[in-house]
Amino acid sequence: MVEFTVIGDSECNNYNKSDYHIRFTDGPVIAEIFYLGFTQEYATEVEQILDRLFQDKHDITSRIRLADIFREKFLIEQSIEEYKVVLEYDPNNKEALMKLAHTYSMPEVKLLLKAQKCLERILELDPRNQEVIEFLDKIQSH
Repeated sequence: MVEFTVIGDSECNNYNKSDYHIRFTDGPVIAEIFYLGFTQEYATEVEQILDRLFQDKHDITSRIRLADIFREKFLIEQSIEEYKVVLEYDPNNKEALMKLAHTYSMPEVKLLLKAQKCLERILELDPRNQEVIEFLDKIQSH
């Protein structure tokens, strides 16, 4: 058994949540993924992402897409964790910061202060980003 996790960097070989279960074994990448309510399209895409992450856990593009899928399936905690991992690897990743801000500002989450901090970080990197300025104004008005 190879210890590996898709969510963050803590070492474990199983990660269970209501909608999925992931187990990695050594040798060829074998991911046993059980989805309740995931379409075959999502299952196939997630399995491909996991294959890439097994090869390179620092694959930013794959981690962002996995976080996006988690958010689309309302697995908010998992989505946030994946965006945070991306930011551990690349603290200036504007895409991850923006998507994390959107996730924090979702009605189900409403962590507006955290969303604001993400947006402020983007503005440090890109002070003229109009999309971020407008989003920040919207959050601050609530």
